[in-house]
Amino acid sequence: EMANQARLRLFEETFSGDLSQSFERLKTKAYTGTLKGSGLRSLCWKFFLGSIPSPDPSREKWIEAMQTDRAEYTRLRDEILINPYKEQQENKDLVTNNPLAETKDSVWSKYFELQELQKEIMTDVERLAMEEEVLKDEGTHEAMLRILTIWASLHPTVAYRQGMHEVLAPIYFILHQDALDLSDGSSPVMSLWNKQFLEHDAYALFSMLMIHLTDSFAPPQRPAKGAGPPKPSGVVQRCERLQNELLRDKDYQLYIHLQSCQVQPQLYAMKWIRLLLGREFHLDDVLLLWDAIFAEYHAAGQKTEAEGGGLALLDWIMVAMVRYVRQQLLDSDNMGCLRRLMKYPPVEDVRVFVVQALELRSSKGAAPQIPAVPPPQRGGPIGTPLLGSSPPSSSSAIPINGTSGSTAPTFPKGTPPKQAQARPSSQASAPQPPPPPTTP
Repeated sequence: EMANQARLRLFEETFSGDLSQSFERLKTKAYTGTLKGSGLRSLCWKFFLGSIPSPDPSREKWIEAMQTDRAEYTRLRDEILINPYKEQQENKDLVTNNPLAETKDSVWSKYFELQELQKEIMTDVERLAMEEEVLKDEGTHEAMLRILTIWASLHPTVAYRQGMHEVLAPIYFILHQDALDLSDGSSPVMSLWNKQFLEHDAYALFSMLMIHLTDSFAPPQRPAKGAGPPKPSGVVQRCERLQNELLRDKDYQLYIHLQSCQVQPQLYAMKWIRLLLGREFHLDDVLLLWDAIFAEYHAAGQKTEAEGGGLALLDWIMVAMVRYVRQQLLDSDNMGCLRRLMKYPPVEDVRVFVVQALELRSSKGAAPQIPAVPPPQRGGPIGTPLLGSSPPSSSSAIPINGTSGSTAPTFPKGTPPKQAQARPSSQASAPQPPPPPTTP
């Protein structure tokens, strides 16, 4: 009860006065990583992703929107997760309603299809490599199974793809962290954190997030006969934009080197995009990055990718990540670059990526020089723990401000670095990239 009262006081303090200023303060907290442990993180995600309308001043509308989502999930669960035994009792027509019926629309046929889908999903859910106790719980696995089954059933073109469970897990985790057991007579606003509807809220948030990630999981489309080569998928185009446009504009020397080494961006960036960096860092760090990514989406007016918006800060965070290990990349060949990017090293504080991403996005032309990142010590870990595993020790983490190694050179705006400055590659026939863009 004391926790509930403390949460109510925090809510009143946060959302008193000018609501637009309240949301600005919350977004600042998201950018600086101070939503952690506040009890407001899950509520902020609901606002940022649009599950709850904001900055609508009516708290009643917030509660109404949440109740609508919860009622809709209950309806979908009853409709999609069918029980053939119950149907058999209600429908006595054994010609169509029996396990041996070959009718496509038979409830038993749908049930068997659902069982195959759920078997695939549960195999992945049970393999989650996470140390957080709630994500090991059998009840959590069953709730995640229902959420993913319902979403896949409503999106048959994409259906379920491996990795979606890793997108859902952090959502379920933060909702569980903030959830409260409510007693009779609790303030209506406290229903925003009602533990009884944790699964319902997880589905609503997951659905809003998947609006931006569905294209990343979508299978490639087969071109019609005589239509020419297939068009790259959306996620491949986004990977290419990361390296061939954004990185090229901000760090031409590094771009030239990756091109000369024939490093294909989809080999390392596709996983980053699909899982929102979920496998690159410890869960606590992933949540810090998600705070900023979602807050920036809200700040940009919650525009979809088709409208020129989407989770755009993710692209700049990825550019910052590539530049953060630039010296190691410049000192490596094709295999070395891919090994470094596909197994990203531990980082002391991932908030440095948010800071650099915001600076890269707002600056024009080449990015300012950054400290070179020292290579990992011999015998130290090369890869990073999976999402949810134990955090790296401070001795193996890369410091925010590198203190060893030389600084990365910069070039005057509009002046390309000499080709000789790129590390020679054994692939002499590698295509030469176009000249860098000029800045007026």
